[in-house]
Amino acid sequence: MRTRLVGALAMIVIGSMVGLLTLPGASYAASATRTTTGSFANNNTFTSSLGTDWRIGDCNLFEAINPSYTYVRLTPPDSNGNATLTWGGVAQTTHTNNADIWWTTFTFITAFGSTIVTSPTLRGVDMQTEWQIYSWSRTIDIRIDPALYFAITQVRWSSSC
Repeated sequence: MRTRLVGALAMIVIGSMVGLLTLPGASYAASATRTTTGSFANNNTFTSSLGTDWRIGDCNLFEAINPSYTYVRLTPPDSNGNATLTWGGVAQTTHTNNADIWWTTFTFITAFGSTIVTSPTLRGVDMQTEWQIYSWSRTIDIRIDPALYFAITQVRWSSSC
């Protein structure tokens, strides 16, 4: 009986080890925050670029190659506060078990750090192939107080991948 018990325990341990070594692991996102400056141009549209490449976990969001690669753009609101936010991104993953996705929330702030408006979390594309360059553009409607729009000077990018 003791031999059966030892044999059963050995099978449980061996089975657990095989499972841990061969099954795909869980995927965990890393996160970070960066604040960038921006400016008003082209019909009073506020635009902010990433400034430099940004690495979070296994993901890279690119800017250094071309400043127009990764940006956030906010159109001036109409009298009812309706505006449009566009996020353009160029990224890659250096390692993935399934697909990495760059997620970000934009908080538009004043020079003094006061929040004007925060976007919902936006989703990049599924990056399924390591070292491949992916690009995307996401556009959403957003509401902003027209009286505060021109007080925006910075954008806080709260991202994970």
